[in-house]
Amino acid sequence: MAGNANRRSTIYFDEKLHKVLRLKAAETHRTVSELVNVGMFTDLFKRP
Repeated sequence: MAGNANRRSTIYFDEKLHKVLRLKAAETHRTVSELVNVGMFTDLFKRP
């Protein structure tokens, strides 16, 4: 795992949100982690 800049963390999702995330991940051939990272990055760094 050397060189991997990602950090592992435990996040507790609302049951409905987790279901939506899993479905979206399957539809888009991405992982839940990828969706969360993109969403958080967008919310924290790209909003005015």
